Parts: sequence; structure tokens; C-alpha cells
Amino acid sequence: MEIDENWKFEEFNLKIQSCLVPHAEPYLKCLAFRFDYKGKSFVFSGDAGLCDELSKLCKGSHLLIHWCYRMSYETKFTKVTEKSPSAKDIAKLAESNGVKKLFLTHMRAHMDKNENQIKIKEELKNNFSGISGIAEDLMVLKL
Repeated sequence: MEIDENWKFEEFNLKIQSCLVPHAEPYLKCLAFRFDYKGKSFVFSGDAGLCDELSKLCKGSHLLIHWCYRMSYETKFTKVTEKSPSAKDIAKLAESNGVKKLFLTHMRAHMDKNENQIKIKEELKNNFSGISGIAEDLMVLKL
């Protein structure tokens, strides 16, 4: 089965949909996914820059897991900055779309340093009113 940005699946109480997100085009097509089940929703951004399609996909979701590949102060390379949102950028997206919980993942090694983790969490707290944090291996999140 081929999955693209128009792919949808619906069976029983489960609905899955996707959208195309900016990342490494024209070399790769990257997708984000939304899962809805029994009144709860979860969105996974994949490797995604911010875009209108992702905003629509995460509108009102109970949980958004979004990759965060750079710190806010890392703006030297325009293309990386454009396609790799910071914690602050992602928090603003989640806030403006009524997301209830936001967790960040897929960070580079230097972002694991304590001082950077503190900065990331501050940006989340200052720009997102819901529950937020940094995803960890084997973490369980309840919707």
C-alpha cells in the first residue's frame, strides 16, 4: 500500500490521516499523521517544518509529538532554520491550534545538555499553556 499526503484510513472507531510537511524536498516526501480513536487524538509530526497543513492536522488534538532539531538561537543556516522549528516555534503552533499536550522529540546531542534542556522547557512553558515536555525513551503519555 502506498501512503501519500492524501492518504486516509477509517475503520471501526479508528481514523488515520496524513499531510505533506516541509523537510527535505525534493529528495524526500515527509508526512505527518493524525490518529483519532474514541474521541481522543494524537498527531506525530515526523521531521516537519511548520506549515498550514500541519496546523490543520493538529487542530484540537489531545497530544502533539513534534521533532525539535534546533535551539532557538541556532539560525546561522537559513534552510535549516526554515525547515527545522525550535521549541518556541512548535509551542506557538500548538498553542494557536488548541493542542492539549505537547512533547518534543528527535533532538541533537547538544540539546541533551542540562542548560539546553532548561531553555527548551522554558520556551515551552512561556509559549504553550498546556502540558508540555521532552519525550524520553519508554515514556508513556495518556490522552
